[in-house]
Amino acid sequence: MHILKWLDENIEKVLLGFFISAIVIIMLLQIVMRYLFNNSLPWTEEFCRYCYIYVMFIGMSFAVKEGSHLRVDALVELLPIRLREVIIVLVDLFVFALLVLMFVSSLTTVHDAYLVGNYSPGLKFPFFILYCSVPVGFGLSIVRYIENYIKKIHVSKKNNPLKEGE
Repeated sequence: MHILKWLDENIEKVLLGFFISAIVIIMLLQIVMRYLFNNSLPWTEEFCRYCYIYVMFIGMSFAVKEGSHLRVDALVELLPIRLREVIIVLVDLFVFALLVLMFVSSLTTVHDAYLVGNYSPGLKFPFFILYCSVPVGFGLSIVRYIENYIKKIHVSKKNNPLKEGE
């Protein structure tokens, strides 16, 4: 259970750290190869692009987890607090439904890419693995939305317990 708790708290940080570190190391290798050895590696730009795509989708999940995703709420903040809470819940439900829709659609895309069997030009890397970044990001975001709402429910119950007999 300790490992699962650690993974729950750190999976995005580990994955983001891995992909960003890979980008930095490969870019540094390319710089060294180009300027010290007068020879460039043809696959580094493609590799870094694919890592960056994974960073974007995993970063989306991390933003959901941390509650730091962008939200335009200037008008919502002007509303009475109860109406504001209702609108926030409705928007979150809409975003959650959109995440589920995108997750399911992306699984179809990954499956189709697997069946076609195309490979990237520089790395000769199967495209379906690149396309897996989409369901990974949306799937992790769905999990984080569910976790956030479970936490909100627990906090709400703790702060506003029902009296016995009500």
